[in-house]
Amino acid sequence: MPKVLVVHPYTRTSTQLAGLCVRGLNGIGCLAEAHLFHPGRYSSRPWLGGFKSAEYALSERALMRRTASFSPDLVLVIKGEELLPRTIDAIRRTFRVPVADWWTDDPCLLGVSSRISPAYDVFFTNDPDSVPSHSRAGCRRAEFLTFACDPALHRRTELTEAEHGMYACDMVFVGLLTPRRARFLEPLAGPGLRIWSKPVLQEYLPETDSITRRPLPEGSPLRGCVTGREAWDEELAKIYSAAKIVLNVHAHGSSDPNIRVFEATGCGAFLLSECRRVLGDLFCIGGEVACFSGPEELKAQ
Repeated sequence: MPKVLVVHPYTRTSTQLAGLCVRGLNGIGCLAEAHLFHPGRYSSRPWLGGFKSAEYALSERALMRRTASFSPDLVLVIKGEELLPRTIDAIRRTFRVPVADWWTDDPCLLGVSSRISPAYDVFFTNDPDSVPSHSRAGCRRAEFLTFACDPALHRRTELTEAEHGMYACDMVFVGLLTPRRARFLEPLAGPGLRIWSKPVLQEYLPETDSITRRPLPEGSPLRGCVTGREAWDEELAKIYSAAKIVLNVHAHGSSDPNIRVFEATGCGAFLLSECRRVLGDLFCIGGEVACFSGPEELKAQ
């Protein structure tokens, strides 16, 4: 039985993806386990920054011990921007095991991903247009790997009367708000739109390979639509099952479908999604997914 160790950082999305990968791999006959790699648990705090190297060394040793005890045939890293290339090389040399990465934030953080991709035996990117960049950076093997759904989780859900009252709406958007998404959604603001997110705008800054966050402006028409919290797992399936229309606006890029496309369609929702170049290779446009190309077309649809 092939054994896979799935290593993931301390973020909600990466932790969820790692859990879904473990469940999926176990479902196809592998033995998979997850390992949290979190070298900034304490040293990320300003007053403890001096302990950064020491905490990384402790986290690295814990990962090496886990790899030794589990003895995997493959180490799969989810994102892993905190995992230094030297650690990847040490795993490969010590345990003679291939190490792969599944990166989910291209092309926006391509500056970060292209620096780490050469360390891996295989580097999977969510963006097909980013594959050549990783090859030019010296990556051994770069491949496009999009998202998926888990049929055990992302499925049509029967709601109680109370749940229907809580989640039913004409239009719903679930996910982080960005300035780009706000620009698409603002023309639809009103009692029919519900946004499951915190009232915060998150913006990717490719020029500095960083992410900034700021409050949603007080005067934004989306203020009255935002629930104030995010939604995950079983609650996400209930939200998608209750909404008449699920909206999908991408945070960045032009070719990469995000995970929302797969989750919403897995739940049997009516999905109105922004067009992506490869979406037609994965879905029947107009049959399984309805598409729009800009804010004006979204409003018209």
